[in-house]
Amino acid sequence: MRLLVVCVCVLILAGCRPEQAATAVRVTIPPTIQGVVLATPIPTTSVPPTPTYTPTATPTATHTPTATTTPSRTPVPTDTLTPSLTPTLAPVDMFAFQRPFTRDQVDYIDRTYPYGMGELRGLPIHHGVDIQNPRGTPILAVADGTVYYAGEDRTRLFGPIPNYYGNLVILQHDVLSLDGLPVYTLYGHMQRVDVKTGERVAAGDKIGVVGGTGVAFGPHLHLEVRVGDPDSFGSSRNPDWWILPYPGYGMIAGQVRNPDGSIPAELTVTVRRAGLTGGIPRYAYTYSNDPLINRDPAWREDFTLGDLEADDYDVIVSEANGRIRFRKTVVVEAGHTTWIDITLRP
Repeated sequence: MRLLVVCVCVLILAGCRPEQAATAVRVTIPPTIQGVVLATPIPTTSVPPTPTYTPTATPTATHTPTATTTPSRTPVPTDTLTPSLTPTLAPVDMFAFQRPFTRDQVDYIDRTYPYGMGELRGLPIHHGVDIQNPRGTPILAVADGTVYYAGEDRTRLFGPIPNYYGNLVILQHDVLSLDGLPVYTLYGHMQRVDVKTGERVAAGDKIGVVGGTGVAFGPHLHLEVRVGDPDSFGSSRNPDWWILPYPGYGMIAGQVRNPDGSIPAELTVTVRRAGLTGGIPRYAYTYSNDPLINRDPAWREDFTLGDLEADDYDVIVSEANGRIRFRKTVVVEAGHTTWIDITLRP
């Protein structure tokens, strides 16, 4: 992968803005969210000593002869399976974060350059998502937390090269991931940082303003979710799993496999309202094969597409020549993820 990389940010209003605008709301994150474990210390309890008991004599039972004796087979030893050390996680909707902009700003993700895309299109692999707004637009904390880092990345490396994100803020939030790890959000390319390392922030607090520092072309916010290690470029997860949908909106996610079981990289998935041949299509892209792109440990997804108004949708996978290799109608429910397994036709 190239050392010098660029974040390409394309604002396509017709493709990115939901077909029907949601009512302006301020999302309040409840103290307990389905699928999210609050990072509250577990109190340690004292275990009382085990009492010592004086053994008592046990009377011998009187033998009662059995009239008929049924011979039993000698048990055949079987192999003992070693249990897996990795627990199976239930896929649940997390949606713990509000959006980093107010509803009167652009607060939706640019779907032309989503998480996990880039390699086959000659772009840097995207470890986050982009939201484009004018320079100076206030950036808001997506949830309560503590400022892990605030400053620039010329001397402290957070990306593949120095000065990759420019001015940035990293917040550690009061939640754990489904696999029990701390969760962080990274806000990159800021024009100005308005918080300090160690400071406590609440959801909706202003932490800085939009800029174009680092490797950005033009002003926008680069938003990442990192799990476990806030300093690692390879610890990112797809922000779609964490951002709360608009009221009345949901998400589609799924796996895409070739007939032989292999995973096609950066394949286009078209989603449009069912029965509307002239409806505005939405697009998702399967992840690059880059090993630093992580799937959620419970869902194990190959793509996501959020900000879909609750309705019936046709999901279509076709080749560049137009030949359809998969088609299915699914139902998107408000506030939930609709999962779809896609096996391409030969």
